[in-house]
Amino acid sequence: MMPKELETIVLGVELPCHIFSRRFEQYLFFDADICTSQPLATAIRQATTICFGLDVDTDVYASSSRSYLRQLASDSDWPLEITALGNTMREEGDVDGLALVDSQDRWAAHQPSPVDVGVLAIDSSQELMSIEAVKDCFFSLNDIRGWLSRRTPRDRELVDVFGEEFLTTLLTDYP
Repeated sequence: MMPKELETIVLGVELPCHIFSRRFEQYLFFDADICTSQPLATAIRQATTICFGLDVDTDVYASSSRSYLRQLASDSDWPLEITALGNTMREEGDVDGLALVDSQDRWAAHQPSPVDVGVLAIDSSQELMSIEAVKDCFFSLNDIRGWLSRRTPRDRELVDVFGEEFLTTLLTDYP
C-alpha cells in the first residue's frame, strides 16, 4: 500500500496554530526532540498501544520535506527505529523534526523541529496522563490551564518559558 500524503493529516503550520486537517478527541504536547528522545518514542508507543492495541502501523515523514521515510510496523522497536531515522536525517543535513501518522488515521504526532513544541493528537477518550511514561513526557491542556493560573513559582516560570500568548493560543486552537 502506498503511503498517504502527509497533508491528509498535518497541514504544515506550526504550533500554537491548529496543525491538523481535522479535530481529534485529545491533544498532548511535548518539548523533547522527537528524533532523539527514546523516552518520548516509548511514551507515544505505550499510549497508542493502550488506546488501540498492537494494531498500530505508523507512517513516518520528515517535517522539512514532508516526504515519506518509512513505516514502523506494530512489532517494531519504535525508540530504536525513530532514533535511527533521526540520525540518518541529520547525516543527510536535515535537522528538522518528524511526523508520525497512524496508518488508520486514529492519531498523529508532529514536531516541525527539535526546538519546537510538538503535539500528539489522538482519537481516544482514554485518560493518557495517568500513564507514568506519558505524564513524564507530555503536558496537557489541563496542565496549561494550571500554569496560566500562576499559583506557584513553577507555574509562573513555565508561563515565562513558553509565553502566555503561546499557551493561551494552544487552549484556543486545541479545545
